[in-house]
Amino acid sequence: ADRDAAREKDAEQRFIASLEGAKYDCYKVWDYYKHYESFYKVKIENGKIGGFFDVIQSDIANLPVGFKGAWFDLDLKGRVSQGMSFGSPIRVDIFNDRLRVQGGLSPREDNDVTCSRQ
Repeated sequence: ADRDAAREKDAEQRFIASLEGAKYDCYKVWDYYKHYESFYKVKIENGKIGGFFDVIQSDIANLPVGFKGAWFDLDLKGRVSQGMSFGSPIRVDIFNDRLRVQGGLSPREDNDVTCSRQ
């Protein structure tokens, strides 16, 4: 049992190490206040997960097309990293070829985005 646990821990550490330099792309259409579409990029570098967005279509005055901004910046803590973004909780779950981001824009806004590894 100890050898199995050690092998599992070693495999997990190798997976986390393999994430260095990984990039993910995601796309989201929002219809909460008004309509806008954003393209998101997520990258993992130096033990941190950073998310950035670029608005590509918008009916919201303060989010014009071409508006770019940081979405989140979290420490990589394994397959699940949690923190705060835009004053609300955010959670990133990492899978083999994708990641899922929940939260981080507004406490009232349903933010759930799945991103594919590039």
